[in-house]
Amino acid sequence: MKKIVSLVIAIALVFACVVSANAATGITAEEQKIIDLLSKKITMASGSVVELSDNYINQAEDYLTKADLTPAEINQIITDIEEAAEVLEKSDAATFDKLNATAKNAIIDKVKDAAEVIDAVAVVKKGDKADNYVVKLTFTDDSTVPGYTANDAAVELPIVGNNVVKQTGVEGNMIAVIVAASVVMMGLAFVVISARKKVTD
Repeated sequence: MKKIVSLVIAIALVFACVVSANAATGITAEEQKIIDLLSKKITMASGSVVELSDNYINQAEDYLTKADLTPAEINQIITDIEEAAEVLEKSDAATFDKLNATAKNAIIDKVKDAAEVIDAVAVVKKGDKADNYVVKLTFTDDSTVPGYTANDAAVELPIVGNNVVKQTGVEGNMIAVIVAASVVMMGLAFVVISARKKVTD
């Protein structure tokens, strides 16, 4: 009995490690450059520092884990991010919210360009606070990435502020899979034990 339970636990742990390792390698070295750029703090000419929320980074990581972007697509997204960042760096506005219309539109255009690369339509709208903007991504019929298709709900992400985005990343999915697999294996162990008892009886 103890041996079987130990075996089941060992299998479950191995399975968990394998799933975690696969998830960790889901983002390629080239795709990681996108995450690194999105994670950077940008210091504007005025001295103000702008950064994307953790929710935005988490969602980007989730998408890149599931997607399989070509080198050309990755390069285009990187170019769009760098050009948007350059607009911010050159701005002497006191805060992101105080950017002039030309700068705002230039950044929004880059956001839309990057969205097109991943088969999505981006809309940037004002959030519920003065310094808050939200990017709404609606995916088109061309997108086949699980969780990011035309049939899935649009993704809304804050650029500045404390909006909470529901976590739909791989972590939650991995835990569910691991728990389910453990339950199945425990069930199999029970069947084996019951069968052995019948044979012994």
